[in-house]
Amino acid sequence: TIKPNRMYNGKSDVTDAFISELKKGSINSSGFTAEDVEAHSVNLDFTTGHFKAQAYNLEYEDTTGTTIAAGTHADKNVGKDKPVKFTGSIDFSGDDAANYYFNNASLSNITGTATITKAPLYLKINKTRADAKIYDGTDAVLDLAMKQTGTTRPNITLNKDNYAPASTVPSPTHHKGEIMLDDGDNPDDVDLTQVTDPTYTDTTGAKQIHVGDHKLQYKNVGLRGADAGNYDLYLPPIPAVGNGNKVVGNTVYLDGKIIAREITRDSFKVYDRGTNAEVTAEKVYDGNATYTPGGGVYLSTNAPASGNVGIVTRDQGHITFALTGDKGTFKDAAGANSTKNVAEARKIAYNVTGVADTHTDSDGIGHKLDDYYVLDADGVTKHSLSSAFDATGQGRITPKALTATVVNNHITKVYDAKQNQTDGNRNDIIGDALVTLSGFVSGETRTNTSTAMYASPNVAWDNTANAPTSQTVTYTAKFDRGTGAEADNYTLDTTAHTTTVTNSASVSGSYTGTITPRDLKLTFGDVTKVYDGTADNATKNVTALDDGLSGAVTTADGTTAAGISAAALSSVTSSYGDFSGTTFNANRNAGSRAVEYVGLAGALGTNHNYAIADKQYGKGTITRRRIDPSGF
Repeated sequence: TIKPNRMYNGKSDVTDAFISELKKGSINSSGFTAEDVEAHSVNLDFTTGHFKAQAYNLEYEDTTGTTIAAGTHADKNVGKDKPVKFTGSIDFSGDDAANYYFNNASLSNITGTATITKAPLYLKINKTRADAKIYDGTDAVLDLAMKQTGTTRPNITLNKDNYAPASTVPSPTHHKGEIMLDDGDNPDDVDLTQVTDPTYTDTTGAKQIHVGDHKLQYKNVGLRGADAGNYDLYLPPIPAVGNGNKVVGNTVYLDGKIIAREITRDSFKVYDRGTNAEVTAEKVYDGNATYTPGGGVYLSTNAPASGNVGIVTRDQGHITFALTGDKGTFKDAAGANSTKNVAEARKIAYNVTGVADTHTDSDGIGHKLDDYYVLDADGVTKHSLSSAFDATGQGRITPKALTATVVNNHITKVYDAKQNQTDGNRNDIIGDALVTLSGFVSGETRTNTSTAMYASPNVAWDNTANAPTSQTVTYTAKFDRGTGAEADNYTLDTTAHTTTVTNSASVSGSYTGTITPRDLKLTFGDVTKVYDGTADNATKNVTALDDGLSGAVTTADGTTAAGISAAALSSVTSSYGDFSGTTFNANRNAGSRAVEYVGLAGALGTNHNYAIADKQYGKGTITRRRIDPSGF
């Protein structure tokens, strides 16, 4: 079997590949004399007899779902170990050719397969580096010359400069990256897919929006068309040796740069403190009315973006301006009264330094001061937002976020028909015993009313282990806000720079708890029977339940003595007897007796909220049996 490899050329003919393999000795010929072999006076001739090898299809399923067997028709396409069929004959050439005869019927004994590998095609890229973009908070590329859509000429196209020569061309010249012609000299159906417009990324494809040198990522860079599977796509330029760099992951990276955006000084609304004009600046509540401002000025932190200047939308509320210099005082809305409280603080004066918070968007990208600059007084020198400059604006105090910490990852209690955590006797446990609240300003506190709630008020039961098992517990951090001006100073919302005041929030994390069965005693009605020679008791009548809380638990969940059915007691054994110390001994004789009940543990069936002692005791009487004299 001969198995040559050749690169895809649009043709099903693989004769040259087979002749090359035959001449390399892939098939043995017997019958040549040693002298002729040594003298090279006889050779195989593949031309005279029009020897031809043609590749055929591998097995596939057509568009109707019909399986087409391998070797059904000639096939030009790429594939591994494709079946090959032979026609024509093999002759001899050389001085001693006439001394030999080749039985061409033996060609039918030659079997072969051929592997056709993909041919290279190349991209054409018009512009490899984008014009610098002023930071706009997005990864969008604005240079039209770099785009694929909305422009008269896409930046990336398929290089179609060369097509394979027609089969009628004598001594054809081939070019690397040419588009092949089929057996009928028709050009292959292959073109570039709809490549996406580029975005700014790093070399791994991660979205980039900040100032700096970046990559421009083009996606969906591949081939389409009926013959696309016969080619691999490569980046330009076309190399003299080898195929060059293949397009990996249908992605191409070019180059670009994002430069800083200007913040103009007049984009901040500046007012004298005496005018009480509204501005925006903030601090987290710290228990005092002071801030660290410049001398009596106000600043707007939300100057809208316009053209190529100003804070862009994605950064508004995340890039703010901290106060430096002399201390200032927060005022109420009227500007008359100093206040330390979130609910009252509205205005402030300061000198400003830019601050970026820790917020990240859905792509995990944060906010950077380096994306902006402000011009110095000379109108030329670029001043970093990270150092102070004068401005004025509004002010506010935002609530201080408290940290809620669960005390115990796993809690327990005895079943008492309540879903929340209790002492097992229906007394609620709340506050510091469950969740600690930290982060209060020194000398301040709030009443902690945090709770823990089991997934179910019932005992979770592991039937395999025949024991109670854990269940999910949800913790809710809560505190009493208080009343008046100080009611908004703390929050459980941990979002950076939050203005939301909430005094109730779920505590994140995975927590569990176990509710254990509650001991339940059964009271049996007094029984009696006439002496019958046995200690057996057949009467089992539960008259009352004792949950240890005077019925508070059984009343809450509706468990009653009447609910313990005769069927549930059918497997219970009972006998009359007496105690010797703590030992019960059966006694069949007449008289007042203790009555033992055994097998009570399962009396409530699948209700595992209660644990019933397997042995319990009641009272009973065996009366004497009358002997009738007439019976003698």
